[in-house]
Amino acid sequence: MNKDKLFADIYVHLHADSLSDDRGKVEKELRDSRGVFTVHFDADKYRNAMFVSYNPNSVSADVLLEIIRKNYLTAVRVASMLMMVRSK
Repeated sequence: MNKDKLFADIYVHLHADSLSDDRGKVEKELRDSRGVFTVHFDADKYRNAMFVSYNPNSVSADVLLEIIRKNYLTAVRVASMLMMVRSK
């Protein structure tokens, strides 16, 4: 049985003109999505980016971006990363 684990991260830019005041709403919807591990807004004073870590076998980056765009219409995926942790 293959016990290798896949983890993916996306970094999303949230345009300043579309920043929502209700970050908790989008954060909760993402966290409640199957396969999402963590959701973080950046910590600088503008907080115009977010990071989402997820299992790509359970949910796609496109689906996550769709959820984000419900509140941040012009959100853009800036970077993605895929990691595999191999078990022995």
